[in-house]
Amino acid sequence: MLQLSIVKLEKGRTGVMICAYMLHKSLVADSTTALNYYGEKRTHDNRGVTIPSQKRYVDYYQELVKFNLNYRPIGIIFMLNTFRTNST
Repeated sequence: MLQLSIVKLEKGRTGVMICAYMLHKSLVADSTTALNYYGEKRTHDNRGVTIPSQKRYVDYYQELVKFNLNYRPIGIIFMLNTFRTNST
């Protein structure tokens, strides 16, 4: 049985994750190469990830990979306080 899924994704956020994956798996040497490769394959005008903050996060991830920095999740406790007044 053949199953096909077609999903329309935005190129920016998807590109950030794909570029990060390529860096993580050492498929590319650096973030610039990852971004250029993604742009060539994803779009006709070589404009894959275009938003500066998204490009910056690919650069940040490159630094994590380059220096073997391990991300350790931290726990966060949320507390909800509700205050009520008596209106008499």
